[in-house]
Amino acid sequence: MFSKSILGLTLVILVGFSLFFLIGQDEDSKEINSSGIEGQGSQSEENFSDRIDNFSTQEFDKDYRLSRLIESESYINYKDKPGLMKNPKVTSFGDSSDIVDYVLTADEGLYLDSGDFLFTGSVNVESKTGIRHIMKSDSILYKKDSEEIISQDEVTYFGQNDVMVADGMHMNPNSDNMEMTGKTKINRDTGAEILSRDVTIDKTKNKNIYHSKEKTTYLSEKDRVESDGFNYIENDGVMTLLGNSRITQNKGATIDSTNLVIESSNNQERYKTDDYIFYKSQISKIKSMGMDYDAKNQKLELFNGVEGVYE
Repeated sequence: MFSKSILGLTLVILVGFSLFFLIGQDEDSKEINSSGIEGQGSQSEENFSDRIDNFSTQEFDKDYRLSRLIESESYINYKDKPGLMKNPKVTSFGDSSDIVDYVLTADEGLYLDSGDFLFTGSVNVESKTGIRHIMKSDSILYKKDSEEIISQDEVTYFGQNDVMVADGMHMNPNSDNMEMTGKTKINRDTGAEILSRDVTIDKTKNKNIYHSKEKTTYLSEKDRVESDGFNYIENDGVMTLLGNSRITQNKGATIDSTNLVIESSNNQERYKTDDYIFYKSQISKIKSMGMDYDAKNQKLELFNGVEGVYE
């Protein structure tokens, strides 16, 4: 009788301890899940090591000079995966810690074992001249030793007025230039589109010049223009189409030329050139040495040696 009482008491104690242990495990799980580790995906609590708020660390060169300052709102360390940085900021210094070469900021970043960084979300690059490149992507790699910023994922680039989307990008953060790689689409604030490849962005002295030597298609409200490349000054709204170009109007007429300039301002769009022009429609063929084409109102003015044949 006595032994049965002891046995019953023991079972009650064990059951109570088990319930206490399970409740404790559940509370720990809730605490870890509420710490905001979404950026790394579905990490299990066993992989979580520690979290550091207001994280900061320094890197020095071989001469013991400060080369980089790495900061973030928080740093979440994992046992078997790269650390996750929230709102990271990487400051790179020149020959002196008083001279800033460039500053990189992002929504999130992984601090890789190699010492490189894999940024995601909104990524900003500011050079020592004060020029800023603003991008957004799921993956932008910063290679600190070679000082390159690379992405092979889709990148959205925000210009002064226009938005560019490309297959990837490559740049040196010390430079005010960068290259959008692969297929590239520029959405102009006028509603027009520029379709091309491997577009170079030159922001030296805030010029905002976009350039490509690849085949280019320009799509406006009523016309389609094809050329061998383009040079576009975003600040002025002036685009020069390189090499041979062909304008196809919405009614099917075509205008062949070279060195065509497209000027966009005050809700107007005009195509101009002083070079040879060949206009062809269903009822006419006209040649001249220059034109001024009002694309919005579909009015074409040809001048200098105009010759035409009407059928």
